[in-house]
Amino acid sequence: MSFEILQHDAGGRLGILYTRHGKVETPAICPVINPNKLVVTPKEMFEMGVQIVMTNSYIIYKDPELRDKTLRKGLHDFLDFKGPIVIDNGAYQWHVYGSIDVDALEMFNFQRSIRPDIGILLDYPTSHDMSKEKATETIKVTLENARKCVPLISKEDGILWTGVIQGGYFLDLVAKCAKEMSKLPLDLHALGEPVQFLIEYDFKKVADMLVVARANLRADRPLHLFGAGLPWTLPFFVAMGADLFDSAAYALYAKRRVYMTPAGNFTLDSLTELICECPVCTSYTLNELKKLEPELQEKLLAKHNLYVTITEMRRIREYIRHNRLWELVHVRAHTHPQLLKALVYSLRKYRKYLEKRDLFTKRRAFFWLDDFCKYRPEISRALSRVKKVFGSSTVPSGLRYTYPFYQFESYTDKLPFKLERKKVNKLEIVRTIADYQFKKKGIGEKIIPNGAEIAVSKKTGRIRSILYEEKLLFVLRAYDYILIPQIEGGKILKENIPFPRFRVIASKRGIKSIIERKCLPAKYIIGCDKELVPGEQVLIVDETDDLIAVGELKFTPEEAVLATRGFPVKVRGIAEEETI
Repeated sequence: MSFEILQHDAGGRLGILYTRHGKVETPAICPVINPNKLVVTPKEMFEMGVQIVMTNSYIIYKDPELRDKTLRKGLHDFLDFKGPIVIDNGAYQWHVYGSIDVDALEMFNFQRSIRPDIGILLDYPTSHDMSKEKATETIKVTLENARKCVPLISKEDGILWTGVIQGGYFLDLVAKCAKEMSKLPLDLHALGEPVQFLIEYDFKKVADMLVVARANLRADRPLHLFGAGLPWTLPFFVAMGADLFDSAAYALYAKRRVYMTPAGNFTLDSLTELICECPVCTSYTLNELKKLEPELQEKLLAKHNLYVTITEMRRIREYIRHNRLWELVHVRAHTHPQLLKALVYSLRKYRKYLEKRDLFTKRRAFFWLDDFCKYRPEISRALSRVKKVFGSSTVPSGLRYTYPFYQFESYTDKLPFKLERKKVNKLEIVRTIADYQFKKKGIGEKIIPNGAEIAVSKKTGRIRSILYEEKLLFVLRAYDYILIPQIEGGKILKENIPFPRFRVIASKRGIKSIIERKCLPAKYIIGCDKELVPGEQVLIVDETDDLIAVGELKFTPEEAVLATRGFPVKVRGIAEEETI
């Protein structure tokens, strides 16, 4: 597998896509290049910090001169770009401008001959106005095309191959296509035909298509959302599960003299001053920019638009690293009513989907920015767990310092949870946390015995650790106030929580890696509790349920089992070798 997952936040994730021409940090956007009109050259893009670009098979293939040059020089030399290049299959253009007069194998062989880093198997686009009968035919042809090409894929070529998900807004067809495409030995997937909905700002429909595709695809493969390039929409689509994007908006908008920002677009003539600090905006005044020759003005606007776009993608990645993606999404959603509507709709409709992907707790406090925050997965999942474990929607006093019931800042005093007002002692607090954390009423009494020593910080007065018979069982983590099992605590947990609950199962080679390298690579994980979410504390066991170590899950369970790169579990404590 060419993709490594690094970290989760909201419904999105950080990752690294490995290609012949280097690594791509995801989420990432691929600016689309038209070889016939290089408003910003690929070389300039590379110097600007663009990681990866995309160009189009249709344009190259249909032009004999371009085709001959590309075949002779190879795609990278032809475009003069040092980084990874994606080559689109041209299906959309063939569909829009005429019938698809090239077959799947012909396009596959052409792509392979010009040696992109990522190729896209020929699909049959599902138009937004197609009947379901016709849409069914598009996924049939798309899958047939992929199945024809798969036997010809060679690892020696070094090309990663993308299978496109079609079905349009017939979500059952999107799900079917995603499931079938996942069975093929491909590297990436792309969601086809959201463009018309994006043009109409129908972000709800794009979210539907995106979530259904992501939920039915192999979790370890990146998902490319075709055609989404407005900077202020990108945080939302990342939060819904997209890893890659492509767009020519930077150039198309520049041609119309549109100045892009992360909070909406402006025509150049409507501006009184430049509101950006990119190299273009710090090198020219607004009046100077307006007076330039049209060709140079278009180029500089395109550069500005591109800077804004790639900076927003960097911002998204950084917000994920700091567990703040939802905050960025909420801010950007207020750019346009249709995006805000899509956000609220998605938070409500796809609650379970998001709860499975978002972190169990976060390092930063929950910022309560508006009334819609009550639908965020951190809140909905926590309240559901409280009700399931304790039989009431009232949050027990023992959880008063546990995330997210304490770690928040709000603009209002009206919150969607009620905290029980009852005095509780230290033992009751840690047992309540255990019940909540391990999802079973009474588990706290079993894993934290009477007579346990509960150590308190002299500085804060907060509980810091739990010992029993001079053995450290648990540490209470300061920023989220949940129990962090140490190896002795893990032993007690294992005896009181039935297999496979809260387990990650390691192979024999995985056990060796844990002992020798203090880590568990993804390729050595053979099982995982399907009800876990990223950020939960886990027991690492072998196939016979012997405890090997304790740690924290970083991936979703499906990702942990399917991934072949990365480290799905942060290993914290290791059992003594003689007990393994």
